[in-house]
Amino acid sequence: MTITGCLFHANFIMSKQSNLFTKLVLNTAKTGNSKIKKKSFLHNCIAPASIASCHIRLLSHRSTRNWDKAVDDSKKYSNPFADLQQYVEVPILQHSEKLFMPAVDEIQESEKLFVPRGRHKIEIVKSTTDVSLAPNYTLPEVAFIGTSNVGKSSLIKALFNKVPNIERSRLVRVSSTPGHTKTMNFFQVGQAFSLVDMPGYGINQPQSFVEMVEGYLKNRKNLCKTFVLLDGEAGLSHWDKIAIKMMEEFGRPYVLVMTKIDKMLDAEKLRSVVGVKNLRDRLSSSCCFPQPFLVSSLTCEGIGLVQCYIAYVTGNIRLQSL
Repeated sequence: MTITGCLFHANFIMSKQSNLFTKLVLNTAKTGNSKIKKKSFLHNCIAPASIASCHIRLLSHRSTRNWDKAVDDSKKYSNPFADLQQYVEVPILQHSEKLFMPAVDEIQESEKLFVPRGRHKIEIVKSTTDVSLAPNYTLPEVAFIGTSNVGKSSLIKALFNKVPNIERSRLVRVSSTPGHTKTMNFFQVGQAFSLVDMPGYGINQPQSFVEMVEGYLKNRKNLCKTFVLLDGEAGLSHWDKIAIKMMEEFGRPYVLVMTKIDKMLDAEKLRSVVGVKNLRDRLSSSCCFPQPFLVSSLTCEGIGLVQCYIAYVTGNIRLQSL
């Protein structure tokens, strides 16, 4: 359905007893085939105490859906989270919270790490369910974890989209069946860093999942950051909340990544971001990076930003813009 007009109206009303905006009402009016759909939802959103109310209007909003599989560099180097700020009159994150806003040339420089050349090889070096058999090296490491249908393998494939013949290579296998990944898959990216594709959690998780993942998170000394993937279209699940609480319990630094944003309207993205922010604030988290990353493996929107963040946390790039 072609969306010719959309009205996004949100009212934030702050509680007199606390610095909370306690009501967010989303009215999305879609025209084009004479159908009108309205949604309402409640959130608890921390906001500056000096602001009593805020009205947000988004006019002539168009769908961000894009089913073209070609990689659009303008999307790849974009920051979908920052793009949402234009729709609200107060900062989505508080001024004291650190944002990751690299320049485009810094994102492009980071991208080179994800392209094999000469001795800089990108390959799977180990697949195992036994933590004790994990590669024994000192390379800085990042891990990707999420539900079995969150699109983890698709995201990794998008990160390495410039690897020649990636469709036919054994580097990344994408399956239409949820829960395809049953082992910890260790990718070595030259001498720069390693990346671990963890098994998916949830209904289709392998029997050894708890022992495998807890053992890895507790004992992996070179782990710099864990990327917890959330299905943007489906929303925050019960399993996601368990995974986030697990990261908090272990005291491991992590960042939240919202996938499948090509299937979402900007209003829906904003709602999901607020929901994630609420959960993080309720946990009073000191382990979670404040800014969530929004990505699409289909259009590669936001992929460059994730590449740059990986390069940054693994110590492979210095960013002058931060």
